[in-house]
Amino acid sequence: MSFSNRLNRSKTAKMIDYTLTVILLIGMSIYSFATAPMSEKRAEKLLNEKFELYMELIYPSEPHFKWSEEMVLIKEDYCYEILNYETICNKYFTPNAKQYFDEHAICVIFKDDKAYITEGGEGYSGFGGIEFENIYITTDSIVADAVQTRVDLDGDFKGKIKTTFGLVKVDNEWKIDAFADVEDLDEWVEYE
Repeated sequence: MSFSNRLNRSKTAKMIDYTLTVILLIGMSIYSFATAPMSEKRAEKLLNEKFELYMELIYPSEPHFKWSEEMVLIKEDYCYEILNYETICNKYFTPNAKQYFDEHAICVIFKDDKAYITEGGEGYSGFGGIEFENIYITTDSIVADAVQTRVDLDGDFKGKIKTTFGLVKVDNEWKIDAFADVEDLDEWVEYE
């Protein structure tokens, strides 16, 4: 083998080594970025987004939930079947959160393992806003104290209460895992 052939072969081997090293470094960087816990600022933003989503879902309506067009009489209530109840709940909640949601969703009743929406659910709410504190972040969970401001009928400050609000990552999607309805005051404690 001539000297020039060996030199060309050596350059090719070096180029392959260089390319493989770059690919390895890029792969390690992507893995490191994907598995590193997120910043507290990003976690707080995600907590707020998921809390707002929960507030939209608690009264099952558009744009998330779809109802049947036919009314059905269940006991003394005229109801509409919620056609995509399980799909929506499974999309946004873990089984833990879904169990709580099933028990506390406003105006939702169940018959023959189907969810139905009834009329009602309007009235005074003392909810005046939410903030998150003591945020604990891992690669697959975010847990925080949800601090709720309570107001009276005139919108004047009454106090603050707190509960746990938590998210977990399931199949690379953040789902609500722990929450309490803002009007389920037995699940909230006085904030000091």
